[in-house]
Amino acid sequence: MNGVGAPGKQSSIEAQLRATANVIPAHVLQRIEERDGGVYVELETVALSRGIPVEFRWLIKPLTDELPRRLMLDMLNDTRIAVRREAESSRSQEQN
Repeated sequence: MNGVGAPGKQSSIEAQLRATANVIPAHVLQRIEERDGGVYVELETVALSRGIPVEFRWLIKPLTDELPRRLMLDMLNDTRIAVRREAESSRSQEQN
């Protein structure tokens, strides 16, 4: 985060990030391509985080281990549902 904004000054974005909780929201890049009779989905997730304090690790670590996996699975499932709906919609329009 160094170097964001004016040299030597902390930007408002940097100040907000430093004041937030341990996990900063992720930025997700998604690429969907239809080819070879199927759909290819490529997902990239970038997130910044801080270490979990030892006192809270026993409580928070199970969440931080499972949450990214759950988010990725939910996103893939939502994408699958949307692709199926679109395919069904296209088929019904072609029949009419």
